[in-house]
Amino acid sequence: MTKESNNLSTALARAQATMNSAQKSGHNPHFRSTFSTLEDLILASRESLTREGLSVTQFLDAEGDNDYLVTQLRHASGEIINSKTRLHLKDKTDIQKLGSAISYLKRYSYAAICGIATSDNDDDGNSVSHEVAPMPMSQPTGKATEKQIAFIKQLLKGNIEREAEYCIQYDVDSLAKLSFQDASTLISTLKV
Repeated sequence: MTKESNNLSTALARAQATMNSAQKSGHNPHFRSTFSTLEDLILASRESLTREGLSVTQFLDAEGDNDYLVTQLRHASGEIINSKTRLHLKDKTDIQKLGSAISYLKRYSYAAICGIATSDNDDDGNSVSHEVAPMPMSQPTGKATEKQIAFIKQLLKGNIEREAEYCIQYDVDSLAKLSFQDASTLISTLKV
């Protein structure tokens, strides 16, 4: 953090010390899994954030042909941390898919900017394969890593049709051409 965000950094550290893990009240019948809803995440964090003068806002933004979800962590001092995630949709006129994508990204962006853990252990996909290491979380930009691409292929379990669909969705001719952020988003999608 820069010197300009000392108040926010200090407040977030104090808030995180008192946050609870988020419950998983959401259910995905397709994957027979549970997940933390946005409401679960807010319940786990709001009291701690508010006590430290922190708030979170989320809104849509557009740059050219790209749409983004912007998540801001704000401090009463005026300091702000921004997170910007691109929305990837084949058909932007499909309101149901747009709503689903926004809801999904809101949950993950909110949890990430606040540093919220979920109530169950997250093995970062290690139960899928012990041979593929989880993606590093410290590389925010650039090209997808070889580990990310290998992990995505493990999660796809050799399903070439799904791989082709994701290449179309992300407008690349192969998974190896994904950006780091797009690969991270796809891994999150596949793990749900």
